[in-house]
Amino acid sequence: MANLFDDIFAGENGIAKVLTDELGGVAGVLTFSTPGTYDPETDEQVAGDMDTISLYSSPLLQYGINEIDETNIKKDDCYILVSGYDVTETIVNQLVSYTQTSTGETFTIVSHKPIYSGDSIAEYKLQLRR
Repeated sequence: MANLFDDIFAGENGIAKVLTDELGGVAGVLTFSTPGTYDPETDEQVAGDMDTISLYSSPLLQYGINEIDETNIKKDDCYILVSGYDVTETIVNQLVSYTQTSTGETFTIVSHKPIYSGDSIAEYKLQLRR
């Protein structure tokens, strides 16, 4: 159950969103896939549609040398932080790619990790790969 601190930190006008949007302020587009369906007539899985959400994120952040293991985190991987208010848990589980609007560079989203404030997700850390 969310408390006052959760609202202050993770809410619509919370500190996490303000810091990400206004101080980070890097415009980008997240692409996610909608769930596919099963077609009993053809006995095949039908792929879901792709959709996008535009938002602000932190700038691209680099992993520390001690975090790079070349298995889970590769040398050229980076990450961004996005507000948990802007992205739902359902969408985060279906993320495919991130495109930074200013450069047009597109990254594959390798993994995501929620960052909590109490019971509320304040931000998501999205691991990106070129």
